[in-house]
Amino acid sequence: MTTSIFRHVARNLFVENDVYCLQQSERHPEFSVAGICWLCETDNVRAAHLCCGEHIIADYFPDSSNLELWLLAGNSAWQDDNRVRRWYKFWKSLRRNGILPPPGKQTNEHLIVSLDGIKWFSAVQFDTPGYPQAMQVVYYEIVSVIAAFPKNSEALVDSIVHKGWERSPHGPPLDILPSIIDGHGLLLWPIGAFDDREAGVAVLGKPEDMDSLMNA
Repeated sequence: MTTSIFRHVARNLFVENDVYCLQQSERHPEFSVAGICWLCETDNVRAAHLCCGEHIIADYFPDSSNLELWLLAGNSAWQDDNRVRRWYKFWKSLRRNGILPPPGKQTNEHLIVSLDGIKWFSAVQFDTPGYPQAMQVVYYEIVSVIAAFPKNSEALVDSIVHKGWERSPHGPPLDILPSIIDGHGLLLWPIGAFDDREAGVAVLGKPEDMDSLMNA
């Protein structure tokens, strides 16, 4: 059961803070990231993800805003390179396994090939009611993320999924976070797992793009 929602704010996630601590690495040089997390005490982490995520979307990303919700999704693990995998691609493979993506406008499915096999990446722009379905994809393919981009960002989104990305061991995928926030996008990252007593969603973005949320 979830209780009231509370929030924490941080203008720099690369220093100790109450939102989410990002770690700098040689592969991912430090860049400016601010964040806000909405949390609630809970005995059901996934319910808290939905409760806080829907609260954020309803109150801070209204239908009249300039932002659109996107699910950026792909294979978390390398797949065998065979005709069946290439035919099913990503979305058909999800449906085959009982995972229904949110309805919306999909980008092309992009194939990444390596000596380890293949991975498919794609994205879908969805409306607020599709958030629970988008989260089911995030749980199933943990490399997947939900982001809010300014309208008419299809070219940016397609460029991100065209390159693909790796899952970070801890936290948001730093392979694509710079591209998201450089395009004035906001990443919605679920916080909390298993038996955590507090869980919710963090929103990450450039400090100047987060000002309106921080002051709300």
